[in-house]
Amino acid sequence: VTVDVDHLPIPVQCRQEGACYNGYYKKVVYLPIVASLAETGYLVDAVLREGKSADASESLEFILPLLDRMEEHICQVASVRFDAAFPSEELLSGLENRSRPVGYVGRLRNNAVLDMMAAAHLVLPAAIPGEEPRTFLYDKTYKADPWSRHRRVVLVVQERPTELFPHYFWLVTSWAPEQMDAAALLE
Repeated sequence: VTVDVDHLPIPVQCRQEGACYNGYYKKVVYLPIVASLAETGYLVDAVLREGKSADASESLEFILPLLDRMEEHICQVASVRFDAAFPSEELLSGLENRSRPVGYVGRLRNNAVLDMMAAAHLVLPAAIPGEEPRTFLYDKTYKADPWSRHRRVVLVVQERPTELFPHYFWLVTSWAPEQMDAAALLE
């Protein structure tokens, strides 16, 4: 199975203990981490966190025991997916260094270095009128400043019919291209 990990803002109306103003959501919230099965959407675990929690805080302490419990009682975990809030060095190396390493894919936040790496791929070949919007995938390696080493990243460039410029984002993964090509990774 694939375990999807995300945070889920829960807005509150009163001054409840642990609820805090979160500038990203512009609301007073709790910010729990939730895990669900990608194949079914079933919620498998959650941990309540204060609204001021950093996006990736407590994620390793949440994910590793969850994977252990799932592998012991439910099934072998095939992979973990997470959004751009989570790919910290602590989490990535924690997943890679488990006694049974687990494959992962996560979205990265764009930054100046990733934007420069993407620039050469953002000039798309002319599209054929009436053709479906296209997606282009490019395998690269990248080392964010806090990371201990280079990791595989995939640039995803998508045409959008109503927009002049393509949309793009980055994925980071522990799978080698031989294990999972970029198209399968995106899917």
